[in-house]
Amino acid sequence: MQPKFFFIALLSQRVWTLEKPTLECFTDGLRLYFEPEKPFRGHIYVKGYFMHEKCHLDFTRNPIVSPFHFSILYKSACIQKGEMQVVFISIKYFK
Repeated sequence: MQPKFFFIALLSQRVWTLEKPTLECFTDGLRLYFEPEKPFRGHIYVKGYFMHEKCHLDFTRNPIVSPFHFSILYKSACIQKGEMQVVFISIKYFK
């Protein structure tokens, strides 16, 4: 069985972080660890699921300054069953 790859997007004008964002892969899902240096005012979401509440974090109205995790389970509504797609993960950050 081939591994599945998922795209998690960080959408903001600029993303300032203390450390490079870390994407961890587990047997039951993925987790993005993010440590903003300045208040983060943007969106973090799974590609194709921007409008799904459980697949999207919106910090445009309430910026976040503390480190956090964004977790997506493979068996969640954010994952399309049976779809295999290789996508390169690109996270832009400024130090």
